[in-house]
Amino acid sequence: MEGTSAYSDGPSGSTGPNGGGGTDEGGTFNPGDAGAATPNGVSAGSVVLVHASRNLPAFRACFSGYTNTLPLPDDKLMPNANVVGVDVGTAVHVGQINHKKAGMDTVDADVPDYDSGVEGGVDAGPALQGPLWIIEEKLARQFYPQGTDRSGWPNCDEIVKVLQENGYEGHGLYTLTGDPLSPSDSNATFVVVKGCLPDSTLTTTECGSTFTKSKGNLSFQLLVTTAQDGMGFDFEGVAASPAVPNGTLLTYSVSNGATPTPGVPIEAMGISPSASSTLPTNSGDFDMASFELRDSKNTLILQQSLAAIQARSSPRVLPADFFGLRSTFVLFAVGDPTVADKTAPTALHFLAVPVQDPGMIDPEGGAL
Repeated sequence: MEGTSAYSDGPSGSTGPNGGGGTDEGGTFNPGDAGAATPNGVSAGSVVLVHASRNLPAFRACFSGYTNTLPLPDDKLMPNANVVGVDVGTAVHVGQINHKKAGMDTVDADVPDYDSGVEGGVDAGPALQGPLWIIEEKLARQFYPQGTDRSGWPNCDEIVKVLQENGYEGHGLYTLTGDPLSPSDSNATFVVVKGCLPDSTLTTTECGSTFTKSKGNLSFQLLVTTAQDGMGFDFEGVAASPAVPNGTLLTYSVSNGATPTPGVPIEAMGISPSASSTLPTNSGDFDMASFELRDSKNTLILQQSLAAIQARSSPRVLPADFFGLRSTFVLFAVGDPTVADKTAPTALHFLAVPVQDPGMIDPEGGAL
């Protein structure tokens, strides 16, 4: 099954979830606000969901101990869609975790969360541990009627219970176990959903060494980075695709023919050391500046311009505005290099997520 938003009904004889087929109200796609003049980075204490699976459809997520909220994101639209969720090959900022009681509809005044994937900003405590429930977007959507009145909408606990009782485990609902999620006020946490669902057409090349055709290997991994005030154009890399071998070098060139930055080695599911460079001086030159991945034999694995990376990462803002944030950018390499259509969401590509220091955040939604 391709990693698209296609939805298959549950097992034969099961009872489908209750509720209408409408969409719940959406907000903006991370990290830019469609109505704002400037993009917004991810501040300390935040959680970002990253879709790095080869064949998992678009999804929403529920954390154990955080089940009195709606599935996350609960108001962030997918790019080029009018539905809420984490689309294939994208990353979504779902809000800040500020060690308060789960489910409080309030925002920490010290770290304003203007671009949360949670309506109103929902704080949670250190109880974000145990299973992570992944719910396919089209399945989650059926629980929510059209309209803006969210009162009475079922929460994660209620939705997961209904799906489990009606045989959707492994058929649109996936229970993943992993390390506890314990964000701090100085870090940003990435929850990377990786691996594959069972699929007779895929192999370990696309899905990783633990994949089997009958059981798959869908899982998640936590990556933590310190929110930094980038004084130049600072970046870090993550190999979130099993096709990118350990030791691959991430380099950046400010223009065609320019001397690239010294290669930064990136590892599977690990954040690399940071590197620093400069941005193009003219807005039209973002098509010329690019990131590259080369293996130990100097074979080119991936090359993408800053403009192309911005279009994948935050399609509703301009490259100069997006990369002009004073922020360290985390570059995720996700996808499958064997996909023929290089514009497909499952193809190998970069995602860039700006991680800002909370002291730089403008409560009105801009970058200082």
